[in-house]
Amino acid sequence: MALYTKRKHVWKVMLGLLVFTLPLILKGSRALTHDYQSGPIVLKNTPGFGEETDWKTQFYHSFCDITVAPDGSIFIASSRQHSIFKFDAKGSLIKSFGQKGQGPGDFDVPSNISILDGKYLVVGEYALNRRISLFDLDGNFVKLLKTDHSVFSPTALRDGKVAYIDISHRDEDSRHPVMIQTVFIKDIISQEEIKVCTYKTRNPSIRMKSGGGFSFGDMEGWTILTRTKEGNLAVGFSMEPLLTLFSPEGQKLTTFSLKGEPVRVTKSIIRRFKETQIKDMKQDSRFKQGVGKQWLKELEKASFDHLFEDYLPRYREILTDEEGYFLVFRREDCFDNCPIWIDVYSPAGKYVCETQIKTGEYKLIAERRPEHMYFTKNCLFALVQPKDSDEFQLKLIKVI
Repeated sequence: MALYTKRKHVWKVMLGLLVFTLPLILKGSRALTHDYQSGPIVLKNTPGFGEETDWKTQFYHSFCDITVAPDGSIFIASSRQHSIFKFDAKGSLIKSFGQKGQGPGDFDVPSNISILDGKYLVVGEYALNRRISLFDLDGNFVKLLKTDHSVFSPTALRDGKVAYIDISHRDEDSRHPVMIQTVFIKDIISQEEIKVCTYKTRNPSIRMKSGGGFSFGDMEGWTILTRTKEGNLAVGFSMEPLLTLFSPEGQKLTTFSLKGEPVRVTKSIIRRFKETQIKDMKQDSRFKQGVGKQWLKELEKASFDHLFEDYLPRYREILTDEEGYFLVFRREDCFDNCPIWIDVYSPAGKYVCETQIKTGEYKLIAERRPEHMYFTKNCLFALVQPKDSDEFQLKLIKVI
């Protein structure tokens, strides 16, 4: 759910996302796919991991992203703290860097982070800042990449290339504005850009009497970027059962199909979606007084019918692991406390199996887009919160 005005549009809102590490134990030369096939992935912390870090004071908000360097160092971007935190492979804090600002080395809501060519940390910020920052793996500022476009989901590829999504709107004042999502690849040396592909979708909203409105991005089609094992770009559009691979130079390499049947939108789905959104808003302090309270009353009476396409998006996110397997997080007919199901595909696009993440003793908010998980060769990283904790507390754990 994204709150916006006529002057400012937000493609997606990062919800509280949690960080955990989950090694899928390899025996000898056994392929990682065998671990996916062995049953659900259950979150359980490894004794001793992260014990030296004071997690109760480390993160005070859940808007975070995560990536892992070749040496096992873990980087976490905290959007609300405008900082990057670096941890060692044992989960101990090494350092933090960055501050709120517009200058070189400063951050304004750092969100997406990834590792380029094994030596640069690529950091995306608030999309309308139209810039990408590069740091070395010690946290020293290296370079600022500027672009004429908005920057969503910057993704490190190889050979000094970074992909990102530009989002623009057409017919913004209508009830059914069009959202145009264009994928670019940028060279960090020449700063030249290549246009790769474009997707168009409706971006419907509910207009408020007092101005502005609400757009519920969970139901619209969105573009997904992920890096392959070889450093190529994989692009998916959540309304289509396809995944297309491009070289870092923007050349189309191949396309393969994703399994599964789309879920047709029914009155029951619309009703349950509205009930979930209203329930979440009632628990949000912003909607308990003033104009927020008035907006909530309007939304309770509003029709949500026009927010949906004929079918639900097919998936929430696509990630890859270090062995090149594609992990497609399915979009189930569910809006609250949803099971986390993943379809696994080989690097060549062959369907392998399905698996499920069981949260166990933790809370893992992955119901919309679980983009803040990170799979290494034998580990999975994400931010988690203990179920028995009444206070907000993010914690990095490692599960074996």
